[in-house]
Amino acid sequence: MNKPFEGDTYIKNEIIALKDKFGLTYCVETGTQYGSTTLELYDIFKNVITIEADEKYFYDTYKRFYFLNIFPFLGMSEDVLMNIPPVDNTFYYLDAHGCEIGGCPLKKELEVISIKNHKNVCIAIHDFKVPGKEFGFDTYDYELSYEEIEPYLKMIYPNGYEYHYNDLADGAERGIIFIYPKK
Repeated sequence: MNKPFEGDTYIKNEIIALKDKFGLTYCVETGTQYGSTTLELYDIFKNVITIEADEKYFYDTYKRFYFLNIFPFLGMSEDVLMNIPPVDNTFYYLDAHGCEIGGCPLKKELEVISIKNHKNVCIAIHDFKVPGKEFGFDTYDYELSYEEIEPYLKMIYPNGYEYHYNDLADGAERGIIFIYPKK
């Protein structure tokens, strides 16, 4: 599907609410693919780094971002994340797990984010298992579920965190989790 957030119109409003609540100014996206979500994130943040491991997608979308404040990187998300300087007030939109190159990098991405130790970080993970809902989610050598990421969240948020899932979904009807510092 070549629509922002796989056609889910509810996700953008959730991201805007987090941006406003936490004063987020910067966005890092993993899994650029066609760049449609990237452009929506740019509409919200105006400062976006996007990471794509697949050369075909990268070069197809790179031209779309040329005159915008979007900085595309080619490579494995966990490697690129390690080389990006930490910036406080960052929103991470993690969606690289569909990549056929190198498997699902989600746990490695979360580990790198925890190492960065920057302040006021919010995270959204797309294609995530939402308990009690029939939304789609990804499974690789593990399910994209809370139980799988909880240890990493404790490292990222040593002072505590909160999270919520999407209650509504349209478009491809995929699950998503939003994670943020405890206030």
